[in-house]
Amino acid sequence: MLQQIVVHTPHWVWALLAALGSGAWSWSAAGRTGAVPHPERGTVFLRGSWLPLSMMIAVFAVKYTVGVLHALHSGYVQGRLFTATVGLLYGLFIGVSLGCMLRILHLYRQAQLPSAQPAI
Repeated sequence: MLQQIVVHTPHWVWALLAALGSGAWSWSAAGRTGAVPHPERGTVFLRGSWLPLSMMIAVFAVKYTVGVLHALHSGYVQGRLFTATVGLLYGLFIGVSLGCMLRILHLYRQAQLPSAQPAI
């Protein structure tokens, strides 16, 4: 029964689940990145990281691989397993990016609250 549920679940659901899961992970991880909001200047100081570069390279590699496979073996690209795998990867990339961005925005907005400002 569980196998039937997994097999008949639409591909977009798996991509959405990957995006939500990776978004939740990156939300918690972004709090430890050293993001320091400066609302008086309208900026956020974010310590350098290899994550954005590795994400860009991974997205490029997946898109390139999908394009090459589509050109050479278009029947393979239309398979369920391939489509689900690519959907999960794209969902993972989107979730990590969106989760980090939302967490940094949340930290920035928290710093703008009057209670977060030091008393003078």
